[in-house]
Amino acid sequence: MNFKDNLIVQLSLQKEYLFFDQVEECKRLQLEYEKQGRNLSLEEIFLERGLLTKQKLEEIYKQLSEEVSSRTEVVMMSKENTMLASQDALSVAASPDAKDASEHTQTVSSQFLKKLQNIGRYKIVKQLGKGGMGVVYKAEDELLKRAVAIKVLLQYDAATTIQTKRFLIEAQATASLSHPNIVAVYDIGQLEQENFYLVMEYVDGSSLAEIIKERGPLSFSESIEITRQVAQALHAAHSLKIVHRDIKPANILLHKNGLAKVTDFGLAKMVSASSLGGISYSGQILGTPFYIAPEQIESSQIDGRADIYSLGITFYQMLTQRLPFEGDDIYSLLLARFKKPATPITKYNPGVPSAMARIVHQMIEQKPEARISSAIEVVDKLTKLAQGEHTSIYLKENNRSETKASSFVHFVYFFIFISLLLSSFWPVLYTMKKWELWNFEIQESEGWEKIQTAREMLSSFLWKYQKTLAKKDAPVVKPDEEKKDPPVVKPDEEKKDPPVVKPDEEKKDPNTKAEENQAIIQGSLVLLKVEGLYPPQTLLKSYTATLNNSPWKDTILKEGTYDLKIEHPGYFPIQKQIIIPKGPGVFTHKEILYPKPRSVFFAIEYDAPPFEKVDLEIMVTQEEKPIPFSNGALLTPGKYHFKIIPSGYFEETLEQEIPPGEEVYTVPLKCKAKEIEYTLYLKYESPIASGTKPPEFFALEKNQERLLLYRKEKDAYIFSLPMHTQKIKIAQEGFESESIIFSLDTEGRKKICTLVPSYRVLSPFIVDTNSNKKVQPVEIRYLKKRFASGEEIKVRPGRISLEIYFKEYKSIEKFFFIPVGKAPFVIQHDLEALESFRFSLQSPFFSESFLFFIDKKRIPSYHADYRKEASIANCVVYLPFSGKNFTVIHEFLSAEIELSQKSQPILEWSEIRKDYLEVYLRLLQKEKGNSFVWDFMHRLVSDAKIQNILKKDKDLGLSLQKIAQEDTFGQDSFYQKKILDILKSLYLSTGLSQEIWSKVKDKYQEITVAKVQESKEFVLEGINPQGYLEYKHKKSELLFVLLPGGTFAMGSPKEQFIRTELESPQHQVTLDSFMIAKFEVSQKASNKVLHLNYWFPGENLPAHNLSWDQANVFCQKYDLDFPTEAEWEYACRAGSSSLFYWGNDYDNEYLWCEQNSRRRLQNIGLKLPNAFGLYDMSGNVAEWCKDVWGRYTSQDKVNPSGPAPKPFQNSRAVRGGSYQMDCHLCRSAYRHFFRENYQGDIGIRPVWRLK
Repeated sequence: MNFKDNLIVQLSLQKEYLFFDQVEECKRLQLEYEKQGRNLSLEEIFLERGLLTKQKLEEIYKQLSEEVSSRTEVVMMSKENTMLASQDALSVAASPDAKDASEHTQTVSSQFLKKLQNIGRYKIVKQLGKGGMGVVYKAEDELLKRAVAIKVLLQYDAATTIQTKRFLIEAQATASLSHPNIVAVYDIGQLEQENFYLVMEYVDGSSLAEIIKERGPLSFSESIEITRQVAQALHAAHSLKIVHRDIKPANILLHKNGLAKVTDFGLAKMVSASSLGGISYSGQILGTPFYIAPEQIESSQIDGRADIYSLGITFYQMLTQRLPFEGDDIYSLLLARFKKPATPITKYNPGVPSAMARIVHQMIEQKPEARISSAIEVVDKLTKLAQGEHTSIYLKENNRSETKASSFVHFVYFFIFISLLLSSFWPVLYTMKKWELWNFEIQESEGWEKIQTAREMLSSFLWKYQKTLAKKDAPVVKPDEEKKDPPVVKPDEEKKDPPVVKPDEEKKDPNTKAEENQAIIQGSLVLLKVEGLYPPQTLLKSYTATLNNSPWKDTILKEGTYDLKIEHPGYFPIQKQIIIPKGPGVFTHKEILYPKPRSVFFAIEYDAPPFEKVDLEIMVTQEEKPIPFSNGALLTPGKYHFKIIPSGYFEETLEQEIPPGEEVYTVPLKCKAKEIEYTLYLKYESPIASGTKPPEFFALEKNQERLLLYRKEKDAYIFSLPMHTQKIKIAQEGFESESIIFSLDTEGRKKICTLVPSYRVLSPFIVDTNSNKKVQPVEIRYLKKRFASGEEIKVRPGRISLEIYFKEYKSIEKFFFIPVGKAPFVIQHDLEALESFRFSLQSPFFSESFLFFIDKKRIPSYHADYRKEASIANCVVYLPFSGKNFTVIHEFLSAEIELSQKSQPILEWSEIRKDYLEVYLRLLQKEKGNSFVWDFMHRLVSDAKIQNILKKDKDLGLSLQKIAQEDTFGQDSFYQKKILDILKSLYLSTGLSQEIWSKVKDKYQEITVAKVQESKEFVLEGINPQGYLEYKHKKSELLFVLLPGGTFAMGSPKEQFIRTELESPQHQVTLDSFMIAKFEVSQKASNKVLHLNYWFPGENLPAHNLSWDQANVFCQKYDLDFPTEAEWEYACRAGSSSLFYWGNDYDNEYLWCEQNSRRRLQNIGLKLPNAFGLYDMSGNVAEWCKDVWGRYTSQDKVNPSGPAPKPFQNSRAVRGGSYQMDCHLCRSAYRHFFRENYQGDIGIRPVWRLK
């Protein structure tokens, strides 16, 4: 089969245009045609036999063209099992336009390379490699002064092609991984909406494929170490639910220092739902045929064990320079994964230790469940192997047992073993080989045709073998020369030996060797074939057969009589005796089962539901012979003619085939009701207005309405009703609906109905005739009743009196005429607008109790409107009368202003009425309880405006202190303490000397410093060089800096040159004062609580390699907390808006990063601090934050804390960058996230918030 035929076969099988047996048959025909002198390709044979159409071939060629441009690597296997790259062959065979595509690729590559160099950052040095998906260059990053590898995607349309999606998946998958054995991704970009490029770590070395090709098989220790490092990389990927799907030597790079790195995640796939997912298409196999696991061929549901399989193939190849499967082409190669076991590795390299061979073959097991289950298990096994612990590694570890052959195959091998002892070596060896081929053929297909072929093969083998062993005078019986009257063994003459020949029961007469040989081959292979009588010639497979009460399906039997029992659902069982003739041979025993009668039920659906029971008559005929039947009765499976006659409905006829089965066979059927014509005359109590719509009639059937069609003759309405319909409804605009009952007994099938006018609903809106604007009133009074806004008002048609009140307009008192009609009646009137007065109020609380006055004359409440936003209420009052002074009273607070101030003033509370306050508190206690009173008082005294009033009125403040101290409203120490603290804060002391306070009073509020003083958790250390207060935390002995509250721009602006999507949009954030640690927590401090193994131990080194949960234990120990992202960025920026807190350029004096750390952690406090006096805010170790993963919004925020955490699903924010990260990843606004259990180059800088 040539290469083109191979590709057509592969894609035809994937699209299910062809099946394996059809392909095998056409390959057999191709060989016969070659013998006849006809050289036809498989494509021509498929067309000749009608298996493929020209349309399907066009679809295959189209996909072949796509595969050429998208497949990373396509390889074929020769019969000698050697590797060769066949990308060029694929291009020539599969795509006529491949040459044009290649030329286009080279053009795009050169154009893109020119654009890439125009950026000014990357200088191309040389081309490293080229594939069907892109070109890889070595380049110099002139900004960061390092060598990088740039992978350029070559394609026609970067926005829509499969290559682009895989290219982006490679970038996203690799960027989400951080591991020494995985090639790191630095950057990704796109030029002028065309080509994508990926900037990656440059590995100074060669690929594993090149090394194997150059050196041949690698040493055992080198192969183990490379495989172990790749397994570690796969473990890191699998832990993030990422499957590589294309592990092979070409995707494993070896550095000159011996470090192995995995690359090319272009086919990576997430196992669970996530934003990162693989790309799969129906009928497409992703991966390289040499290395893909069997489950990648037959299913899209794969996990990390597929990568273990591919790694096992690579391990095998390192040790032998060969592959474990043989095939002439991709089709046979893929098929070999299911049909043939892997070639033992010791065949190609006898020196491989048995323990190592077991591990290799465990990794390439066909079934995933029999394979080594995880990459970390591979690492453990190879580590033990490298240390010499060979004896601890077995094939049956983890309760996995080797696949056992069937009992029948064991019997066959035992049979051949006995023959080997009794005859010459070569005939038995030949027979054993034929038995293996026969057993393989039987296992490959359950089809009866395969069994028949096997039967002929085995008969021939047994005949030849018997001929060589039997005596000349011994009678020999061929399968096709069986005796007409086989001997019958009666039950009482049966031998005690069971009919199945077992190895331990063959020794009958050890004295005669020839007789023993002849006895061994007297058994016959009996194949059971069960058919059903109906449908005709139906081969049954789900039957249960027993022979002498033992399960039976194709076995070797001795001559004799046996009790056979066969059962199958839906058929009568068979229980009989059968006679097995004398062997040897292969015989087929055929039985026919008769189907059982089956209950047939007609599930009838009526288009018009009946009101009484329907009499149902069903007439059944088969071959024009009537059969008695009632619904649910039994019928023998077959074809029948049914005629269903339901009373009141039209009859239905149908042909139906009843298949065999145990359950009730249900036949769905719809029946249409018969109709009767009725006549209806309508009369009206009031005349119908012109333009009124004609009446509508509805049939009422089981609480459902169905519109009826009618014809009109003068005053009569004539319509047809289903026979079972008893009630109709009449709907006429402006009149009450009426229901009428009809029946077959209605006289003359005629009726008269009188319609009464219905009430009319007033529209909720009044139309202003001046502006034609709809206005909703706040209240309407009708018949001495009050109706609120939007409430439905029903009125009798005629002259009515209404009083209508508005918020923004003068009220109306007038008589209106309401005509007959159905639609809501809209009142139209000339409305006069009122003058408005707008103002704002700020209050610690808001209730519905607002009173408004003009010169002590109260304004109706519906003339006022206010909207509350936090602690501010924006009010508008429409003035129904004039005056000078405007007063607002809200519970016990009052404010006053002159109406002459038209520029929307802000009213301030000028008075608190002590007597009203006490009454209000008592009422509040009675209505909502003590805790609500304490909460209200706390919000009241916390308000700055109220505090100003209390400062002016000391007696009132002392009175409130007395109320709180006396516990007037029950015991609630939490709120009591807060209220007393606030009231006392009016006279608080900062605890600082006059000299120190004079230096910092422009930075802090007095209450802020006083709260720190009263907490008694800190000891003042002094003022740092930057002018901020430093304290020592008593419990943890950590130094903290008190930061004043403020507002800053969080994130990065759009115009910023270097930024990530997670840093946008930039938004304003306001924070209260808080304290933050001056340094990152050192290992000396963390070891008092946590006892961890650090990558870089040292007392003055920052604590690292600790998870978020471990850091949380440290914080809770000392009543501290993580900083929020907003607090961290505020502390880092220290008033700056540049990329870094010192400017926009990298500066070695301020941070430890990849450029200057030599990838080692450094002692804390060695670099210059920021403007707040905080050290190492950028670099050294990254720092955990409190926020979970989430994107920014453009809304301004006050003390934000990020999205709410979710159980077991949280990724926490990490800020600041680390010693092994690029300097641009240590910017003030840069943010990324890790799972709470992640351990790496991350530490902690705790905060303490003022309470």
